[in-house]
Amino acid sequence: MVRAEIERTDVSGPRVLQRVLLIALFAGMTICARSPDAGAGWRSGFVAFAIAAGLLVFIEWRRGGILRRDVIVMAIALRVVAFPLTPTLSDDGYRYVWDGMIQAQEGINPYEFRPVDPELADFHEEPIYLRMNSSAYYSVYPPLSQLVFALGGLLYPLGWLASWYLIKLLMVGGELIGLFLLSRMVSSRELLLYAWHPLVVIETAGMAHTEALTIGLLIATVWAVRRSRETLAGAGVAAAGWVKLVPFVFAPFIIRRMGWKATAAGIFLACALAAPYASSFAIPHVRESLDLYVRSFEFNAGPYLALKGMGAGFGFGDVSKMLGPALQWLFLLSLPVVFVLDWKQGWRVETVLVIVLSSFFLCSTTLHPWYLLPLLALLPLIFERDVGRWYGLGWMVLGVVSLATYSRYAGPQWSYGLAIWLGWLLWSGFMVMALTMRVLPHIMRKRAMGKWDRIRKHLPMPIVPKSPVLDLGAGEGFVGHAVQQATGAQVMLVDVVDFNQTQLPLVVYDGRNLPYADGQFEFTVVSFVLHHSEDAERTLSEAIRVTNGPVAVLESVYVTPWQHWLLDQLDRLANALRSEGRMTAQEEHLRFRTNAQWLEVFAQLGLRVDHVSIKGKWIHQRALYVVQSRQD
Repeated sequence: MVRAEIERTDVSGPRVLQRVLLIALFAGMTICARSPDAGAGWRSGFVAFAIAAGLLVFIEWRRGGILRRDVIVMAIALRVVAFPLTPTLSDDGYRYVWDGMIQAQEGINPYEFRPVDPELADFHEEPIYLRMNSSAYYSVYPPLSQLVFALGGLLYPLGWLASWYLIKLLMVGGELIGLFLLSRMVSSRELLLYAWHPLVVIETAGMAHTEALTIGLLIATVWAVRRSRETLAGAGVAAAGWVKLVPFVFAPFIIRRMGWKATAAGIFLACALAAPYASSFAIPHVRESLDLYVRSFEFNAGPYLALKGMGAGFGFGDVSKMLGPALQWLFLLSLPVVFVLDWKQGWRVETVLVIVLSSFFLCSTTLHPWYLLPLLALLPLIFERDVGRWYGLGWMVLGVVSLATYSRYAGPQWSYGLAIWLGWLLWSGFMVMALTMRVLPHIMRKRAMGKWDRIRKHLPMPIVPKSPVLDLGAGEGFVGHAVQQATGAQVMLVDVVDFNQTQLPLVVYDGRNLPYADGQFEFTVVSFVLHHSEDAERTLSEAIRVTNGPVAVLESVYVTPWQHWLLDQLDRLANALRSEGRMTAQEEHLRFRTNAQWLEVFAQLGLRVDHVSIKGKWIHQRALYVVQSRQD
């Protein structure tokens, strides 16, 4: 289902200037994306513009408030800026044109000969041959990619640039179709983070890597699965596999969901696309080149390079020849595990694709920047959960920093290594945050049970089933849920923001007047809330008003100024993690008190204090107060 677009567009002057600046940064990247022969200065400028553009995109994402239409228009504009580029950052484009030329002009199967072979000697004076890298390798590009190259090759008589720009136009067209379909499945804010990503724009509209077409087909596959279009889903994954081979590993996951219609459609399309290139030499030649790539190349693969360095550090020498195949097997063995987990837990299709692609990249020995494009396109689909957001941001940041690895071909010797370790270090930080968000609810649920266990021991009467209970300032609702589970009470959650993670009902109120009658609840818990209140005394008075029995107040207290400062810092950090910035307004009113000051507040409000206890001595002193109106 398409999520409702609730943001309002912001057309303020500063925001317009930010858009103009973003276009200028992409123009700077395009101008500086010269061949390595141009010198280190140009490549350093490219990296600087790329990092600045990535930061600005992140700022725009954090700010939000933009319409889907504006995201798409800006995305197209950025791709237009990058479109004039020739194959300068990567020379793959020359091979695209070469493969297309020999197909369209000579009718030669691109898998039959290596460019250096004497059978193709008549073309060795062509400009694209002289600029092409890996001319001693057979082509490894699958059939659908080859068909696109062949279409470009039709224009070769007009010059290799004519072929290049037609191939690029077809690739970018496929990516834009994926972008449009993605816009129907995610909010404009999440779409922006992919659509304006500097790596995406440069590698699709700039370098025309075949991953651009893969993006369109994979997003179409997800779209089809979500709408139960079995035939389209099967055809989509088959077509994606014949652009880049990796998507074929998604087939079992799609078939499990879509059944025999998807299977039949996928097999039919895969055979139809492969038929023009079917020959006895195609598979052996492709396998030979792929094997050479895997065994001979390593680039920007942080986990692999870290393991290789550890092997050398422990005295095992160069373990790369063993490590590469071992990682391949590790990836392959992970697939049945993911399949079983997917079957048991009922994951969404985009979650499975993200997990499989992530595993593939983590087990790779070579991770050129453009390899990440399909993953970056899928990540906005998992951003709706906090875990997915942190996980996705880690890969998005790695994608930006990976553009700095282009310095390997023109730049200071140390810059390439720095780019790798900085990118993967930042990625690791985001993964830690994702893991934290994954385990934090479990920790908080356990802590909530401990809070309730502490409270119940000091209540003047037990909470009986069906009793109306209020959890004021409920946050995730875990304390209220613990009360409900332990007593069978009817618990209502109330807070000024909604990040409830339980099935209990929650009411959002204005922070001043509770929408309940006097004495409506038998018991109220106020757990680590009052230090956030703009008017703690009023919040507590309202809790007393709507409660017929005791009110349990848990609060952080301090003795020394150092403890006060530490409480302030830890509270801001904890709430930033819990609420993803939704408690920013409450942080403005942050005020901790000593035990004596809280007792003075209770006295001023005319409350009877039935119990006081304090746990913890140094970092976090946690006070429990059980109070009631004196007339009770």
